[in-house]
Amino acid sequence: GCDASILLDSKGSIKSERDSDKNFGIRRLDFINRIMEAACPGVVSCADIIVLVARESIVFTGGPTIPMLTGRRDSTAASNAAADRLLPPATVSVDNFISLFASKGLSLDESVAIIGAHTIGVGHCVNIVNRLYPNQDSKISLLFASRLRVQCPTANPWMLNNITVINNDMTNLVFDNQYFRDLIARFSTNQ
Repeated sequence: GCDASILLDSKGSIKSERDSDKNFGIRRLDFINRIMEAACPGVVSCADIIVLVARESIVFTGGPTIPMLTGRRDSTAASNAAADRLLPPATVSVDNFISLFASKGLSLDESVAIIGAHTIGVGHCVNIVNRLYPNQDSKISLLFASRLRVQCPTANPWMLNNITVINNDMTNLVFDNQYFRDLIARFSTNQ
């Protein structure tokens, strides 16, 4: 989606990347169109707008200003199958995650930084309920599983939507290192 292909709607044989289960939480992309039409129709690419919106979101939530180059070209094609194949699932192991991003040329540090993007926002119950229902995954502590069951009280797919969420960390509206501090506290003693 870095080429704005995530904005393309399904049409004919093209199935939108938004239809991928791995893009479940992406929403409110209509803001991109509003920004484009109001500020600079036909001048700035949607791909640049996505990157600039992400940069401003980081600043708005207390993070650093990151210099960004512009000049991206918008995609004219989308592929739901490519999103399904190339985006890591919520169940990806650490080793597979690192391997996947290494295959795209990212270093270990860059891969960890991508994980850190979860400091802003929330996770979705649809990605974890299989570890809670019908039986709890034995790798999850009882206390943590109880907290997750309160936030995600059902495995019924008809009840899971964009509003059934779990916090990635307790400061999910602030760009900070709480997400990593929580990971370290939870997993530093468990290889």
